[in-house]
Amino acid sequence: MTKQSKITAAQGMPVIEYLALADLTLSDLNPRKEVSEAGIALLADSLVTCGLIQNLAGIMDTKGNV
Repeated sequence: MTKQSKITAAQGMPVIEYLALADLTLSDLNPRKEVSEAGIALLADSLVTCGLIQNLAGIMDTKGNV
């Protein structure tokens, strides 16, 4: 495996878009319907301590909501 070739993105590949947090909407598919203030505080502390470990991902609906 010494030969190298350039990899190009195929058509139909997902597109990375950057959105403001305020532009995100809650989905009916989200299993977490209710969140406690204590849970939010724990998550905030974790983000400060560890940072964001995984990128956020979303699905855009036909109305453009993510």
